[in-house]
Amino acid sequence: MANKIPLEVKISGSFFALVFGIVLLGFYGVSRLNRQIETLGYTVITSIRGLNKINEGQTQLRNLQ
Repeated sequence: MANKIPLEVKISGSFFALVFGIVLLGFYGVSRLNRQIETLGYTVITSIRGLNKINEGQTQLRNLQ
């Protein structure tokens, strides 16, 4: 059966299968990166803002003394 398929079709099919696999891998990588960026934005940046508020409060206390 495989011998009856022309070489051009085999090569084209293999090429498109590789392209499809690379596209899927790219989408997977982008989605993982997006999740990590969201985690960074919602947890780490929020924590940094909280630390900044604590720092401002300490500065105000030092200025009162």
